[in-house]
Amino acid sequence: MKRQEAPGRLEVVRSFVNTLDLERGVDELDTVEGLAGWLAAASSLAALPAGSPRPGVPPALTETDRRAAVEVREALRDTIAGAGAAAFGPSAPGVVAPAPAGLDRLNRVAARLPVHLRFADAATPQFVPERGGIDAVLAGLLGVVAVAALDGTWGRLKMCPAEDCRWVFYDHARNRTGVWCQMAECGNRRKVREHRSRQRAASTTRT
Repeated sequence: MKRQEAPGRLEVVRSFVNTLDLERGVDELDTVEGLAGWLAAASSLAALPAGSPRPGVPPALTETDRRAAVEVREALRDTIAGAGAAAFGPSAPGVVAPAPAGLDRLNRVAARLPVHLRFADAATPQFVPERGGIDAVLAGLLGVVAVAALDGTWGRLKMCPAEDCRWVFYDHARNRTGVWCQMAECGNRRKVREHRSRQRAASTTRT
């Protein structure tokens, strides 16, 4: 099976955007309880380095908190999808066109989640949330994205272009050419569908 995990705290972001699982028809953030469950699981991810800010379960989560989390998740998913489409080109097989409003949406949610820069040491920048509760968690996630963008790992976080999948994975390929979350599954299913479509088109032409 293809390795998908992202390095360090970026794996928390990947886990967050994958709370929407189209293949299984599951949205972990569909309820306040689901959000609390994800936060509890994210706080124990072994990939987080010791001493780094960790997502936790804010007290008294509300429906407003849940909606805010979904908004950040969808903004990140739009941005990842758009970046992948731009990298491979809109004509690449199975790659959807980028969402033009993806970055605008991400900027809008980021403007409501202030952070400040702190250095754990000279080589380890961190973006620290300025608010508490769910805002601290969401701002912390965007801080992880900012650091990943600076160190070059953010661009390796990609979304599977299969319309019935859209799973986010980390591209470990040296030349960053990964397209499908699992070529043996999503990639092959796409190839089979395209082959059948060509066969039907050829059959129609002959008749």
